[in-house]
Amino acid sequence: MSRRASLLLITACASSGHGRVSSPPAPTTAPAPAVRWSTGTFDVRTELDVATSGLAGARLSASLLTLAELDAHPGHALLSLAAIQGLPAVAKLRKVPRLGAKLEAYLDDAVAREAPAGSARFAALGEDLRALTRVIELGSTLAVTAPAAGAPTATHALAALSFTRADRRIEVPVPAALVDAVRPTAPALATDGAALTLGAHAFAVPYGAMLLTAAGPLVFEPLGGPTLRDALAAQVGCPRVAARLGANCELGVCVRDAVPEATLAAVCDQAVAALAAQVEAQIVAQRFDVLALEAGRAELAGADPAAALRGTWTVRVEAEGEVATGSAPFTAARVTAP
Repeated sequence: MSRRASLLLITACASSGHGRVSSPPAPTTAPAPAVRWSTGTFDVRTELDVATSGLAGARLSASLLTLAELDAHPGHALLSLAAIQGLPAVAKLRKVPRLGAKLEAYLDDAVAREAPAGSARFAALGEDLRALTRVIELGSTLAVTAPAAGAPTATHALAALSFTRADRRIEVPVPAALVDAVRPTAPALATDGAALTLGAHAFAVPYGAMLLTAAGPLVFEPLGGPTLRDALAAQVGCPRVAARLGANCELGVCVRDAVPEATLAAVCDQAVAALAAQVEAQIVAQRFDVLALEAGRAELAGADPAAALRGTWTVRVEAEGEVATGSAPFTAARVTAP
């Protein structure tokens, strides 16, 4: 074959249909690997504003009114509670001629004289309790798994509540007796590589008992003792009140002539104890019947998949027949690897 024929054959073999010369296939780019969400167990902290939401609770509001009555009408408050206790000394005092009808006024004066001028100490104590509900921090654990095959899963469990007053913060673990009320829940979970989204889930939160535990060191101890009874007793000052009450006289007949001061002090102490028990019961009854956390979306705080998460819940709270909604920020720090 001639050189010219060989060149023509090579040219023909390199030609494609329609007279075009084919191009080599473009190189293919492998898809970027999907970002695997950080797995493991996270310590989650959610800030929940209870008081501002209007869900401090009717019972807590009733407690505040009960305490405020000690400022306005301590005689009526204490004598009513003492009478409910069935204390015979109260009935005897009310029957003292000319003195019995003035007993409440005498007691009002005796209690008031133990307080600084213009003091509203018991109402202030109640407001300190309300202040503990302004921002409650929910401490919970979130366990996230992301299997190689299948959808990621999450389990969310309430672990503690934290209360703050001024610069002091107390974390109260969920009491063993209340664990059944705060069982873990498993929200639906989705990840897109940039964010993690938790579906709707809910807890029942018996926060009143935990609030009372926190109130011991934060509110009661600065006033006189670790319990509400101790704080009220220190503020009322029953021995001093009994001495002032016993010194009230009419036409030569004094209260202490009918009932000794030691008995008056005991009646006062028992009334204070009854008041404390009543208020404590109202506080312990506080609960969130439903604390629903919805549409929780968290993003990594940094580029590292093991970094902390930051996000926001859509929150719905149901308590005592009332419902409030809003949003609550949260952070989640990884504490254990998968």
